[in-house]
Amino acid sequence: MKMNTDNHSNVLIIAPYGIGNLLLLYPVMKVLHDKGIKYDVLSYLQSVHKILQERPEFRCLYRKSIYIPDKAKAAISAIMPVRAARYDYSVVSFPSAKPHYNVLSFMCGAKHRIGSLYPDSNTRRLSFLNTVNIPVTAGISDVYQNKKLIDPIGLGVTDEEIPYYELKASKEKRIGFHVGCKYADRYRRWPLDNWKKLIEMIEKSCPGYELVMYFGPDEKEELSFFSAWNNPRLNIKPSLPLNQLFEDIGRCSIFLSNDSGLMHISAFMGCRSISIWGPSDFRRTRPFSKDAVIIHGNASCRPCSHSYSAASHEFNCPYNIKCLSDITAEEVHEILNTCLS
Repeated sequence: MKMNTDNHSNVLIIAPYGIGNLLLLYPVMKVLHDKGIKYDVLSYLQSVHKILQERPEFRCLYRKSIYIPDKAKAAISAIMPVRAARYDYSVVSFPSAKPHYNVLSFMCGAKHRIGSLYPDSNTRRLSFLNTVNIPVTAGISDVYQNKKLIDPIGLGVTDEEIPYYELKASKEKRIGFHVGCKYADRYRRWPLDNWKKLIEMIEKSCPGYELVMYFGPDEKEELSFFSAWNNPRLNIKPSLPLNQLFEDIGRCSIFLSNDSGLMHISAFMGCRSISIWGPSDFRRTRPFSKDAVIIHGNASCRPCSHSYSAASHEFNCPYNIKCLSDITAEEVHEILNTCLS
């Protein structure tokens, strides 16, 4: 479905729930800006709102950023001026598998409400609250799912116009590590003993590199594990403020991680990302960089988490996540050495 638009169209982008998801929306936000579309951004996660406001890469793209708090009375007060703005379009960015995404878009009251049509359970997802639903395409990057969601605005954007993140020159001899991820997705974490063995190998093969580990509030066990190691080569940085975290990661030439939000930050900031994947679908959420390196197991049952069906969000592996634990430190180290050579 195509709609007519011009440079004066009034568009509301509903930002996703999560830092990694926001960074997979950024290329489409940039294309909208470059096409002369005026739009506002609405967010309902404090960390996403902070990035939108604090990072200069985002601040230059939109007119204003709107935050919807999680308390009902405050949320209704924040939504009322959004309704009064009478947006021509609201776009619920991808992913939007939970019903509250579509409820929020409906409450914002745009004339055309664009959302996603999943392969199952769309009544439960309340997709009927949208005026336009774009079918999800399996096996493509979330960046291109977001590009499909702006197609009805009528800009004629091609996949080739979507900019990849690029490596940036003048990086320091610095290797960053993120051995965790958010607690709800902890099944994505490569075993800590594997990380320790890998770091011991890197210490020998990369004597001139600073080794920096980043930890968030969901990674207390991981922080305790590596703090107890008392390794003088490791520069441990727990819970940095978001803007400082972006800048600090941006100093790394290589960033080794699980599938996590910090993985996306590293690619966004121009580092070479090397990420270790288990059950989740790297076709969907890999870093949006042609230089990113993906390491994954070959189990025939993967990917099995956070795909497109409602059942994939209830993770339960009968094989003890062997697709992740079977990846060896030697394999990762060999790939790292190839990237450094």
